Amino acid sequence: MSEWEDIAKDKRAEIRNLIPDEWRLSEDQLQRAWSNKDRNVLRVAQECRILTDKELEITEQYDVLGLLEQMKSGNLTAREVTTAFCKRAAIAQQLVRPPRFPTLDDGKNLLIFTKTCCLTEIFFAEALETADALDDYFNQNKELRGPLHGIPVSLKV
Repeated sequence: MSEWEDIAKDKRAEIRNLIPDEWRLSEDQLQRAWSNKDRNVLRVAQECRILTDKELEITEQYDVLGLLEQMKSGNLTAREVTTAFCKRAAIAQQLVRPPRFPTLDDGKNLLIFTKTCCLTEIFFAEALETADALDDYFNQNKELRGPLHGIPVSLKV
């Protein structure tokens, strides 16, 4: 293995180790996802039971304005929204196969790389810490804080 391949392997292992155990897909779930003929892995999030029903609703039923509306009304917390999207990202990361280098495409001398991992860095712990701080602020001040706090939810079309 060349030096860059060792570095890439170590980086993939580092990223993999930042995914909490309870957010990891089983080998069986991974095999089922990749043996699916149409390669549609979108339904894995619904089937794997890593996300709760509420987390599935958060990640599938709302756009950003809907989420802001739910947070402003106190129906959702920043931690709930952040956890849901972190879990969804963790699932996506596990479903994308790491690259194999190089592969020749039917003798055409074209290098074909399998899909690369979708997360290059993981900051789940930091994101949840920030969400907790935002929830503390909301609980004390009854208003949202952060870059999206000033967006009026009435912009919904």
